[in-house]
Amino acid sequence: MTCRYYVAVAHSMVQAAARAHPGVPFRYVTAREAVQAIAGAADTTPPALAIRAAAAAPTASPPASRWAATGLTSRAATARGA
Repeated sequence: MTCRYYVAVAHSMVQAAARAHPGVPFRYVTAREAVQAIAGAADTTPPALAIRAAAAAPTASPPASRWAATGLTSRAATARGA
């Protein structure tokens, strides 16, 4: 089934609901408009985000001290001679 099929089914459901409840007004809106209407927000200014790099780069393997506590050795620790 295609997207058009689902849109047509949804449209027919809205029409049936409108006929069953003639006193209830409805209108087609975008998702953004619907959320703004429910939240009572009229502005369309997107939030400002500030993204900064982390202080330390993440590592792919845990430190050797974590492995020492388990009695196991990691391949990275073995390669480093730890």
